[in-house]
Amino acid sequence: MFKFKGETIETSGKLIKMESTSASINKQNVQEFKFSFIDQNGVKHNASSYGYYGDKPKTEDIIIEYLTNNPEVSRIKGMKREIFDKEVAFYYNCCYNSIN
Repeated sequence: MFKFKGETIETSGKLIKMESTSASINKQNVQEFKFSFIDQNGVKHNASSYGYYGDKPKTEDIIIEYLTNNPEVSRIKGMKREIFDKEVAFYYNCCYNSIN
C-alpha cells in the first residue's frame, strides 16, 4: 500500500470502465473506476480509483494526479486509491477477524 503524500502532478486521463466491487461503506456500494494516463515521461499507465456510483465522472475525460517521483501511485482527482483507508483495514484485520 502506498501513501498518497508528496509532490504531485496533474494530467488528463481517460476513464476506461466502472465496475461494482463487493465492498460497501455506509450501505453504499463501492465502485472501481479504471483509468489510463500518460505521465510526464510519455509512459502510459493503467490504474484504478475507488468511489461511489454518484462519483462517476460525466465524461471519459478526467483529471489524474500522481506522485512526481512515482507515477504508479495515481488516482482520479478527488477519489481514493484503495477501497478502504488503511485504518479501516487495520481494524478489520485485527479486531473483526479475531472474533470470527
